[in-house]
Amino acid sequence: EGREIAKIHPNMVVKIPMTVEGLKACKVLSSEGIKTNVTLIFSANQALLAARAGAAFVSPFLGRLDDICEDGVGLVGDIVRMYRTYDYKTQVLAASIRNTKHIIECVEMGADVAKIAVMPQSREDVMTLMEATMEADHSLDIPVVTMSMGRLGVLSRLAGTLTGSAMTFASVGEASAPGQIPIEQMRVFCQLLSMK
Repeated sequence: EGREIAKIHPNMVVKIPMTVEGLKACKVLSSEGIKTNVTLIFSANQALLAARAGAAFVSPFLGRLDDICEDGVGLVGDIVRMYRTYDYKTQVLAASIRNTKHIIECVEMGADVAKIAVMPQSREDVMTLMEATMEADHSLDIPVVTMSMGRLGVLSRLAGTLTGSAMTFASVGEASAPGQIPIEQMRVFCQLLSMK
C-alpha cells in the first residue's frame, strides 16, 4: 500500500503506526526512498526506534499525553534534542495539538511541523480553521498541517494546501480518521490541482 501511495506524487508521505510491523514497513519503504511518518509516538524510545528505521517524520501525540497528565510538549523537546545530538534527519511533526499554547511551545522546543486536527460543529468552524491556517502559514517559523475531520471537514482536507497546510492525509482501505478521503479520490483531486 505504501508503494502505491508514493506513486501518486513525489511529496507523498506514508503514515505508519508505531508498532513492530509498522517499524518493519518503515524500514523497507525508507530503504526504497519512500518517505514515512511514524505516528502514535508516546516516548523518546519509540521516536529513536522510528528514526533508526528511517522515518522521515515522527508524530508524538502531545495532547493525548497531556490528557493522562504526562508532559507532551516536554516529549517533543526530548525528541528534538535527541535527534540533534545524534544527527538523525527525522523531523518531528507535533500532533494532537489542542491549543495555541501548544503550537507556541512546540515552536520553542524545535518541532519541525505542527499538526492540528479538529472536529468541526459547523461550516463556519471549517472556514475558521482554514483562515487560521493561512495566518499561521504567514506568521510561524515552521510549517503547519491542519484539517477538519468528518463530513464537514472534507473541504479542508482537499483544499488545505491552498490555504497553507503543509500536507493532507488520504486512506488506503479503511479510513483511520473521520472524513479521510480514499486514496483514489485524492489522486484525482491532486491531478486536478496540478493542471496548468
